[in-house]
Amino acid sequence: MGAPKATCRLDGRRFVDWLIESLSAIQCEPLLVVTGAARFEVPSPAQAIHHPDWRRGPLSSLQRGILAFPPGISGVLQCTVDRPRVAVSTLRALCKAHRDQPGALWQPRADGRSGHPLLWPRCLFSHLLDLDSSDPKTSARTLIGSPDVTVTRRYVDVQDPAIHENLDRPGDLPGSSRH
Repeated sequence: MGAPKATCRLDGRRFVDWLIESLSAIQCEPLLVVTGAARFEVPSPAQAIHHPDWRRGPLSSLQRGILAFPPGISGVLQCTVDRPRVAVSTLRALCKAHRDQPGALWQPRADGRSGHPLLWPRCLFSHLLDLDSSDPKTSARTLIGSPDVTVTRRYVDVQDPAIHENLDRPGDLPGSSRH
């Protein structure tokens, strides 16, 4: 993107601000933002958690975030910054599904395809933390595809094309790329 994705702008707002606003709307607490190569300010109520080993990849950032959450939470809603426009209604639906069935791994699905974000149940935290983030072939998908987890995976059907967005390059941005 030519800049840290979290600080890239879409319709005048940073990607990270889109997510924090949406997560605040559903009263997602605590709200942690894992930063890596670039440190940046995050608005309240979010709290920035710096990840010095960010080069190890997205799995290690997820692991860093899980370790920063207080004990007793029932799950973690993993939002990636390159999908800033996920609808608040999608986030609400995932959280409701989690409240109804807290032991399941929840994922949104639109037009027959699964997307992001994922809502990880507490019972999978140790499995996520056990994954070897130093191996570039290992990711959270490794765990999702394992037989033990496949049986806990559930879908929430939504009308939200943003769950499939992946804004990785300036050309992926709707309209012009503005940083």
